[in-house]
Amino acid sequence: MARVNLSIRERKIERGILVGPSYDTEVVSRGKDGYRVTANFMQGERFITGEGVTIGTERIANNSFGTILKIEPDEDREPTWTVRMDDGREFSFKPSEFIGYRPEDDKFKGVPKLALSDAMTYYASQGMTAKHNIELGLSAKGSASTYVGMTRHKTSLSVFIDGARHANALLSREGKTFTMSKTGATKQEDDEPEGEVTRAQILESYIAECERASGKKNACDFQGGRKSSTRTTVVGKSGIERKYR
Repeated sequence: MARVNLSIRERKIERGILVGPSYDTEVVSRGKDGYRVTANFMQGERFITGEGVTIGTERIANNSFGTILKIEPDEDREPTWTVRMDDGREFSFKPSEFIGYRPEDDKFKGVPKLALSDAMTYYASQGMTAKHNIELGLSAKGSASTYVGMTRHKTSLSVFIDGARHANALLSREGKTFTMSKTGATKQEDDEPEGEVTRAQILESYIAECERASGKKNACDFQGGRKSSTRTTVVGKSGIERKYR
């Protein structure tokens, strides 16, 4: 995930979304077992809070998103950040002031809990909501994780899956063979007519793969024999339904 965030950050710098000098800031990673790390921040950076924080009389909840509008350097002290939270409120503070409640013996006292928020794992995204969400569904995650990943958005959801892999798997079942070039393009090597796979079939294959990946069985499943059940899965606005027993 760190590599994904770094890659996104590099593209944002190239496009002028992140500007000005960068500043190293000591932060504590999000989560129960957080650890101290040096993070690099620039103007335009997107971040997420790892704890509830009070600035003046205003309360900023844990898992809140914001954007750094300006970073003002100070020769003798740490720089001052001006940020706009996604709810529209703006604040100015020094990172060491952006601290929630900490016990007196907290080893990270004085170090803010912040993280870049361009990309995060399914586990880290639990309980939060973003306006737009892009999911990398390149491998099967299991139905529970897939549900988490597909329900984090308010406005839009885009899921990128390895369509070529699913298409090849579907056609291979029909006895068709493929080779892959250095560019990632696939070519059918046998003499059969060129196979075709629809978008609906690829999505169906992806859903089935995620369902198989969560094949954990409970003791109650075998009490008096496996219990049969019917379940329906609907993916976004595609209208694709999958019913299975």
